Amino acid sequence: MRIRPETCPGCGAILPHQGPCTYCGAIDYAINCPNCGAPLSPEGNCPNCGATVQGFYKGLNLGRIDIAHAIDQGLDYYMLLGVPPTADDTMIKMAYWRQWRQLPPNKQRLPPQIARRLELLKQAGQILGNTERRQLYDQLRRERCARQPVPDDAYTRGIACYRAEKYDDAARLLRQALQEQPMQEEIAMSYALSLLYGSSLSNPQDWRVDEMLRVLNQVAQRQGASPACRLLCSLVYAVQHYNEGRVLPALQVLQQLTDSTPAWHLPWIIGGHWFWLAKDMGTALAWAEQSRRLQPADPFVRRFQQQFVVARRVLPAEITRAAHEAARVLGDGTVPADLERIWSESVSGGLIYEAD
Repeated sequence: MRIRPETCPGCGAILPHQGPCTYCGAIDYAINCPNCGAPLSPEGNCPNCGATVQGFYKGLNLGRIDIAHAIDQGLDYYMLLGVPPTADDTMIKMAYWRQWRQLPPNKQRLPPQIARRLELLKQAGQILGNTERRQLYDQLRRERCARQPVPDDAYTRGIACYRAEKYDDAARLLRQALQEQPMQEEIAMSYALSLLYGSSLSNPQDWRVDEMLRVLNQVAQRQGASPACRLLCSLVYAVQHYNEGRVLPALQVLQQLTDSTPAWHLPWIIGGHWFWLAKDMGTALAWAEQSRRLQPADPFVRRFQQQFVVARRVLPAEITRAAHEAARVLGDGTVPADLERIWSESVSGGLIYEAD
C-alpha cells in the first residue's frame, strides 16, 4: 500500500485527504516506470532498473523530463515562474499556484500557445519542486552559462534592456542593430514593441506610430514575412486609426485580431485601455481580463491594474458595477467579486513606469 504524500509531486499543491489534486487533476500513481517503462510494484519500485518512483501521477502524463535537453533549449524555469534562482520551496510553490490559477479554467481545450505555456509550467513544477532535480538543473544551468560566451552586440543588449522594461534604452539599441542588419524581421519587431511599450497608454497620440509602421512595413511587405509580423503591423495600423480619430475602424481592426488570434494578448489590453478612456469600464475590464489570463505579467496589464486600483479607491461603487458588467461580457461564469479582487491586488513585478 503506497502512502499518499502531503503535496502533489507534479504541481506542488497541497493534496486533499481524498480524490484528485485540486490544481492539476492528478488522480493516481503511475503504473509504469518513467525511466524504463517496466510495470511498478505496489510500493512504487521498478523491478527492472531499481528506481523508486514516488509522485508520478497518471493525470499529469508527463513522463520523464530530460533536464539537460531543457538547459540546451535555453528554458529558464525560474523566469517562467517569476522567481529568483535563490527562491525557497515555499516561494516556488506559491508562484506555481499563482501561475496555474491564471490559466483558463478548462485546461482540456486550450489554444496552442496557452497549451505550450501549461506544458512548460508543469515541467517547472516537476523540476523546481523536486530537490534532486532542482540541484541538477541549477548545476547544468551554471555550466551552460560558464561555457557560453556572452555576446556584446547592440541587439543582445537591446533585448536585455527590453526584458528589464527599460524601453527607451531598448529602442535606441535595437534601432542601432536594425541599421547594422536591415530587413531583419526579429530585430524590427523587437524595435517596434520597444516603442509600443515605451508609450503612455493614457495619451495614444504620443505613440511613435509612424516610426513603427515604417519599420514594420519594410519587413511585412517582403516575401516570406511571418504572420506574427503582419499581425503586429495590423495592430499598429489600428493605433493609427485611433490617433486620427477613426475610433470605429480602429475597434473593428482590434475585433478582427481578437477573433483571428484570441491567444494574442496585446489587442485585448490595448482595446481595454481604449474602452477605459471612453468611460466604458465594464467592457474595458472584460477585455483587460482576457489579456491578463494570457499574459499576467505584461507591462500594459500591470499599468491597467494600477489604474483600476486608483479608480477603485475613488469610485468604489462604479468599479463594482464595472465588475458585474465585465462578468456579463465575459459570459464564462466569472464571479464579479473575483474580478474585483484580482484587479485590486497590489501591482508587483518591477514596474518602471508610473500609472498613466
